[in-house]
Amino acid sequence: MEELLKATLLKHKEYRDRILLRDYIEREENKNSDKYINNNLIKVIVGPRRCGKSTFAFLLLKQKKVNFAYANLEDENLIKGIEGNNDNLTDAIRAIYGNVEYIIFDEIQNLDMWEKYLNRLQIRDFKIIATGSSAKMLSSEIATALTGRRIIVELLPFSFKESLTYKYTLEEIAKIDKEKELELYMEKGGFPETYKEGVDTYQYLNNLLPATIINDVLYRYGEKIKNLSKIKILADMLIDRCCQEISYRNLAKVLEVKSHQTVEKYIGYLLGTFLFYSINKYSFKHSEQVRGNKKIYLVDNGFLTSKNLFFSKNLGIYFENLVFVELFRRRIAENYDVYYYKTRNNKEVDFYLKNVEFSKSRLVQVCYDITDSKTEKREVSALLEASQELKCDELVIINWEIEKTEIINEKTIKYIPAWKWLS
Repeated sequence: MEELLKATLLKHKEYRDRILLRDYIEREENKNSDKYINNNLIKVIVGPRRCGKSTFAFLLLKQKKVNFAYANLEDENLIKGIEGNNDNLTDAIRAIYGNVEYIIFDEIQNLDMWEKYLNRLQIRDFKIIATGSSAKMLSSEIATALTGRRIIVELLPFSFKESLTYKYTLEEIAKIDKEKELELYMEKGGFPETYKEGVDTYQYLNNLLPATIINDVLYRYGEKIKNLSKIKILADMLIDRCCQEISYRNLAKVLEVKSHQTVEKYIGYLLGTFLFYSINKYSFKHSEQVRGNKKIYLVDNGFLTSKNLFFSKNLGIYFENLVFVELFRRRIAENYDVYYYKTRNNKEVDFYLKNVEFSKSRLVQVCYDITDSKTEKREVSALLEASQELKCDELVIINWEIEKTEIINEKTIKYIPAWKWLS
């Protein structure tokens, strides 16, 4: 088994070397590489499947020009060669790489007692980066297992800015029609592999969704799901309800499930894949936030198109989901939580970004076409009412093309074109 383990790690090393020879775009998170690398904390990269977690880990260390070991724990031969003793893996890594300091573990959750193993390596001064499929390594579980010893990095598909960097040089980006590019991105989304030549984006995403449900949800929770087909149907229902409020009770009726608690549990499983997100309606009372209806969003607009929703011409859904994903991406760096809000008169503001420092909170209205006067009046009215109730003075309308600043009732409202805000 020792020889099997070494032979397997040698194949992983060959894969690592091939990847390092390729050119990849710098992800936004790579710009914080010093924060991630120059310490002894265990780095754990989470996010949806196929968003580039492994490549991101490679790039972090490539930038630092350090030698590192690589072990992919989805390889059955590796697990077989370890023979239930994780220290055998450490010994084999040393045999292949010498006294290496950095180690990348892919899909670390496949290793029994992975938490204790990583903690043990850390004590021995190894610098660890680990990735894991999202439903098997939720942030809350990592926090419990590696208390005080970890940095969690959340990685999403390409942002609009990253998609441009992938396709064009800096000189070309300065000259292209960014509205046209944004329209393409809004339809296609940002999963990295869909940008490779010859890849059918929508077939790829149509395969990714059920594969994620099978690998991450049914594999983990299968024994707790009485009717496996229900959770697949529920995933499609959530896509159909993207950017909308959902009621567990109503979904239970449509799904023909007796208990709304079952639907709530199933949605929790789906949220664990990082393909779906939910946000609460903001209330000053935490209990009302928890009990109230949620709004559902998707991690990538490509899933909407893969279900043919783009051809429904409801571009408002695409636009709002696009903005949500970017707001979610920025929330840690800008230190806010994302909610939606309804005024006492039931006027809705799409996003309330509540900063830890309350004075820095923002209200964001999303409107694809703000040129119609009735539409603009409706969006502005909701912003002004919410501003009064929440004592929030930073008011923004993200729209397709208009850029201006209006002062209404002594409140300043900034209109920002999406392409400019995103890039």
